[in-house]
Amino acid sequence: MEKTLQKHYRKTIVIMISLLIGINILTGCAITNTLTKRYFSRIDRRDNFSMLLTYDDVKADLPRREIAFFSGPNELVGAVYGNAETIGLVVIVHGHGGDMDTYIPVIKFLVQNNWSVMAYNGTGVNDSGGESRNNLFQAVPDLLAALLYIKNNVQLGNLPLVLFGHSQGGFAVCSVLNYAESANVKAVVSFAGMNRTKDIVDKYGRRAAGIFYPLLRPFLDDTDFTSGVNQSAINGINSTDIPIMLVQGAEDKTVLPDSEAITHFMDDILNTNVKTVILSDEWNSGHHSIFWSKDTYIYRNELNSSLELYREAHNIDVLTDNDLRSWAYENQLDRVRANGLNMCLFDQINKFLLNAIID
Repeated sequence: MEKTLQKHYRKTIVIMISLLIGINILTGCAITNTLTKRYFSRIDRRDNFSMLLTYDDVKADLPRREIAFFSGPNELVGAVYGNAETIGLVVIVHGHGGDMDTYIPVIKFLVQNNWSVMAYNGTGVNDSGGESRNNLFQAVPDLLAALLYIKNNVQLGNLPLVLFGHSQGGFAVCSVLNYAESANVKAVVSFAGMNRTKDIVDKYGRRAAGIFYPLLRPFLDDTDFTSGVNQSAINGINSTDIPIMLVQGAEDKTVLPDSEAITHFMDDILNTNVKTVILSDEWNSGHHSIFWSKDTYIYRNELNSSLELYREAHNIDVLTDNDLRSWAYENQLDRVRANGLNMCLFDQINKFLLNAIID
C-alpha cells in the first residue's frame, strides 16, 4: 500500500512539473507573439493629421525620382533627391515608427547643400513589402540591400557615400559597418542610436511581462523578435577608421543616454575618428526634438497651448482628425516652422561630411 502511494505521489509530481513547464512554454510563446504584434506590426500609410512636413508640402522645390529594391523577399520603395551638381550621396535610414518622409527637413537641407539623398521605407512600412517590421535589427539587412542597390547603380555607385540614421536607423548605420558591403562608406552620422537592440527588447519586454519577464526571456531567444540582439553598434564603429559623428540628446526618454545610447559606451570605442555631440538644451535634448531649432521648440509649445484652448472652447474630450484639421486651419499651422532644423548643428554636420569625402 505504501509503495503504491509513493508511486502515485511521484506520478503526480511529474505531471505537475510537466504542466508547469508546458504552461511556461506556452506563456513564453504567447508573450513573444504579443510583443511582436505590439511593437513590430505593419505601418501602412495613413491619412491621419500630423504636424510633420510631408512631401506634398515641399515637392515643388524638392523633385525626386522613385526607386525600388529587394530586401530578402520584400520589395522596398524609396526615392532619390538631388541635382546634377551633387557632391556625394547620403543614405537616410529612418527610425522605428517613422518612414522616409519623417526626415523631409533633413533631406531638403542636404539637397540645398548639393548632396544627393537616398531614403526608403523599411520592411513592413508604408508602400514597402513585408507582413510586419519584424524586429529592431531588420534595419540592418534593409540597409545592406540598399548598399547593394547603390553598388549596382551606375549613377549612384560613383558618388562618395555617407550614411545618416536616427534611433533604430542610428543603430543600423553603425552596425552595418560590421559587413563588407559597407566598404565604400566614407562617413556616418548617427542620431540617438542604441548600442544594442537587446537593451531595447529587454526594456519593452519588462513593460509587457512585468516581474515574469526573467522567466520568459529564454523563450524569446532565437525568435524574430530578438534577431540580432547581440550585435552592437560599437563593434561596427571599431571595425573601421572612417569619421563617425554620434549625436545624442541628454534627456532622451526613448534611447536612454545613461544606459542604452551608443554614446554611453565611449570608453569601448577604439576608432579615433569618432566625434560626439551631446545636446542638453531644453529645446533640443529629446529623442525627436534633437533635430529642432529653438524657434521650432517655442512654436510647438505655442501650438500645444493653442490646441488646449481649442479643446476647451469646443468642449472636446477626445480630439479626432477632423478636430485637429479644423484647429490647424483656424490657427494657420505653419508646418515648415514646426519642423525647423537646428542650423548650427546641421551646418556642423555638413562640414563634417564634406571633410570626410575630401579626405
